[in-house]
Amino acid sequence: MRPTLRRARDIGLDEGLHDVYGGNVAGDGGENTCSHHGGALLIERYGFALRRNRIRDAACPDCGTLISGVGMSGG
Repeated sequence: MRPTLRRARDIGLDEGLHDVYGGNVAGDGGENTCSHHGGALLIERYGFALRRNRIRDAACPDCGTLISGVGMSGG
């Protein structure tokens, strides 16, 4: 990820935002969605490709934390 994008992502996370993505930079790790309560990997992406979506009924299947966002019902 470019330094400017990484800094912008870090600022968002430092300010308390839960899901801040640094763009579709394949393999950077900033493209995934994790539970902000327990840290479990919920949506795994690689660049533009969706590898796995564990969200069920808009929540983390491990801790039950609600995940806000469009289309977060999983499948």
